[in-house]
Parts: sequence; C-alpha cells; structure tokens
Amino acid sequence: MKAKLGYIEKLDLAKKSLETADHILYVSYPLIKEPKLLLSAVESLYKCLEAAMEALLEFEYFYKRIPYYGNSFDSKFYMFKTQVSARYHIDRNFLLIFSELREILDWHNKTTLELRKDDKFMIFLSDYRVKTLTLNKVKEYLTFTKNFIRKIEQIVMRK
Repeated sequence: MKAKLGYIEKLDLAKKSLETADHILYVSYPLIKEPKLLLSAVESLYKCLEAAMEALLEFEYFYKRIPYYGNSFDSKFYMFKTQVSARYHIDRNFLLIFSELREILDWHNKTTLELRKDDKFMIFLSDYRVKTLTLNKVKEYLTFTKNFIRKIEQIVMRK
C-alpha cells in the first residue's frame, strides 16, 4: 500500500474534524440542547481550520514554493498569511474567523467563569469582557469552514 503524502493526511484530519462539528451542531445539540456543546463544535472547527491550513502549507512546501515554516502555530499562520493566502486568493475572512475561534478557545482556557443561559454559552474574563456563543453564530462558522475546506481540497487535489 502506498503511503499518503502529509498534506493529504492533514486534509483527511480536517474533514473528520468538520464532520464532528457538523454532527454536534445538527444532531447532538438539537437532541440535548446543552449550550456547552457549542464550545465543542468550536474546538472541532478550529482543529479543522488548523489542519486545512497545515495541509496547504505542506503542499506548498512539498512543491518547494515556500521555505520551511517551523512547528509553532504563529510561524505557520504567518507563512500562510503572508505567502500562501495571496497566491490562492484565500478570503481574508478566513484569517479573521480563524483568529476569532482561537481567541474563543484561549478565553475558555483562561476563564474562571462560564455561564449557560437559554441557548447561549458565555465566557467571561476577569476584566469584564464577554464572548457569547450562539447556535446561529457557530453554524456561520461551520458554513464558512465547509467552503474553506472545499477550496483547500480543490487546490491540493488538482496536482
């Protein structure tokens, strides 16, 4: 059996994370109605976007279009933002949404207070800032992520 290229494995991982987020939002959440599931969906979407970004970076590195970018998230994101996204006309909203999802997860890791109210999941920081997750907002993230994965798959699979 032929070994898969690294970027194809990353793309497969991204698709699995996307399926997980989709299942949470369209099967588990309507059944259980637990707002904390919204955070689980955000985590899956973040993993999906990160794996897709890494897939495209590995694809570019494999074809020697970019130099080695390191292992840290910041170096990967910087390389993606400065060199790869422009080449493939990646929507600037990707960078914004990816940063927003990362910020939500960072807040979740730092916070001492999270509340569930109605269909909302709220994360509070000690300086009184609040992030609120709603089903509709996370579904918007999901829709965007699906489109992004389709674009990455078209780029990576055309070679």
